[in-house]
Amino acid sequence: MVVACSATRNATDKGGEDSSTSQTKTTNPSIPQLGLSDDEWDSGRDMTSDGADTNANTEPTRQLSSEASSIVIYFSRSGSTQLLAQEIAETTSADLLELTVDETYPSDYTETVSRANEERESGDYPAITIDVPDLGQYDTVYLGYPIWGMSLASPMASFLESYGSQLTGKTIAPFASNGGYGLGGSVEQIKGYLLDSKVVNGLSVQGNNVDQAQTDIENWLSDNNLTK
Repeated sequence: MVVACSATRNATDKGGEDSSTSQTKTTNPSIPQLGLSDDEWDSGRDMTSDGADTNANTEPTRQLSSEASSIVIYFSRSGSTQLLAQEIAETTSADLLELTVDETYPSDYTETVSRANEERESGDYPAITIDVPDLGQYDTVYLGYPIWGMSLASPMASFLESYGSQLTGKTIAPFASNGGYGLGGSVEQIKGYLLDSKVVNGLSVQGNNVDQAQTDIENWLSDNNLTK
């Protein structure tokens, strides 16, 4: 069962280390696409977001520990990728970190894709606004994102441009929510950023089915020999 987690931003002590934070587990957030048929879903074209990249009512998720050997790093606009990220983190006992950017995306999906296309063509990606911790402790990094225009969502591209050097030598496991067209070229894009990392096969789930993805997640973890 998918369980949604909301977390307050961790306090940072004088040494710059992230302290642990208490977590609140709640029921699934309000994600209008869940349960829609594929025809009703229509590749997400009419789905709106909260206009705050899923953080209108909560702080960005930040669950860090000193013991975990894996971390799920994700960006979510409408909540679908967030639900996948939470389930993967729970299944693998991984830390969890949500990316945010300096200018949130429009609630209208078509407008978001239009902006994303402009960002991709210009290479002018939005700045990441969270404090990214030292990723040295992690052997496996799960990267989650929506597919926009058959490509990697701009915030994840921005993260890889800024922090990809911290992922050298690690196992990278991509996963994505999509509108019915799979992973697009996103995995190849990630490989292009991370030439010295091991990038395994990606997991892709339609945005209207992310609350039914547990078996797909378990099979993906097993097929890629990822820690469970």
